[in-house]
Amino acid sequence: TMLIERNTYPGGVATAGMCCSVFNCYFDRGGQLIVKGIPLEIANLLANAGGPGESWNRHKGHIIYDIERAKLALASYLEEAGVTVIYEAMVTKVMMSGKRLSGVGIVTKQGPQEIFAKAVIDSTGDADVAALAGTPLKQPEASEKSLASSFVFRLGNVDVDRFIEYFRDHPDQYPAYMDIEWDLREALEQYDDNGTFLFPHGGGMQLEIVKEAEAKGELSQALGMYNALDAMQMHALRSTGVVHIITGCVKVNSLDPVEISRALTDGKRAAFHVADFFKRRMPGFERSYVC
Repeated sequence: TMLIERNTYPGGVATAGMCCSVFNCYFDRGGQLIVKGIPLEIANLLANAGGPGESWNRHKGHIIYDIERAKLALASYLEEAGVTVIYEAMVTKVMMSGKRLSGVGIVTKQGPQEIFAKAVIDSTGDADVAALAGTPLKQPEASEKSLASSFVFRLGNVDVDRFIEYFRDHPDQYPAYMDIEWDLREALEQYDDNGTFLFPHGGGMQLEIVKEAEAKGELSQALGMYNALDAMQMHALRSTGVVHIITGCVKVNSLDPVEISRALTDGKRAAFHVADFFKRRMPGFERSYVC
């Protein structure tokens, strides 16, 4: 088995996409573990990568972890399984035997190479290999919701305990039963148990701190190609002092390199704009920085 990866580490959305959490759908409402096998192995792997460890199965909240440790943990997982990995490689063509896909062409530092295989799994996210092979595909219209991508960045050097204390002192500011079926009590139980804290997506729009900043022009709801910058889902890790912020969204044609490039630059502007708001207004973020 060989993994061809365009990044310098595995994981995709779980690492490069900075979505530092796994939604805990491993148990049914009665508390019985119903998802097992490789998905359970991966959940435990990520949970032990600077996250809650095995205590994740005591809570309904997201399984939050350190994406830097996750990069190494996933790479080691592949090594132990005997997988050959080629990082910094892009698929540029496919080889066909009639209607059958027999391999892919890649470009690395050594130039073009051809790799033949009995089976090829396309996990590019945009069906790149399938498209190169001539598979009929549907490209969504620009107006379709499916083209909206969430925007993620990280703030380091956060006093996470002080941030959580704000909600202990202002329980009405935590949006219950939004994004996940739980309330502040359960969120605090998870934090006190393992040092991970979830603030739901869309909850920022209900925070009085956010509303005041928007009213005074200190925080924009939109910037460049981005909007909904006040959504503010947050995943906090006490052990690292890092808070992942998932806020706003951008509609971009992921097949247009010019549009992608513009979205990347606008995203950096949006990150620092929101980060400046956090430093000025949000308890515990006074000495934070974009990381």
